[in-house]
Amino acid sequence: MRRFRFRQRRRQFDKMVSTPTLDLIPPGSKTEVVGIEGPGWIVRRLGEMGFTPGTEVKVLRRAPLADPVEYEIRNYLVILRREEAALIHVQPIELPKEKEAEKQP
Repeated sequence: MRRFRFRQRRRQFDKMVSTPTLDLIPPGSKTEVVGIEGPGWIVRRLGEMGFTPGTEVKVLRRAPLADPVEYEIRNYLVILRREEAALIHVQPIELPKEKEAEKQP
């Protein structure tokens, strides 16, 4: 039983190492949570807030000094500090669309 848990956790960790964290995603992007790293109490608390693997998260906006950041998850808004968002590994689904004015020369 222990070996199975270790292998399962190892696979989750290997998947998380190659993915960006939520603090690096620009506003307007949609992502999917891959996993959370950190002390047990932080992992449990973020999980209670809805940050579970497979959940879709949208980055709404940043504060003027880039901290904190507002996220939409499961139809409600959550505001996290960058250091907390750095613990959440995500897979980008949709990047923000460029403005029409920037596309035209």
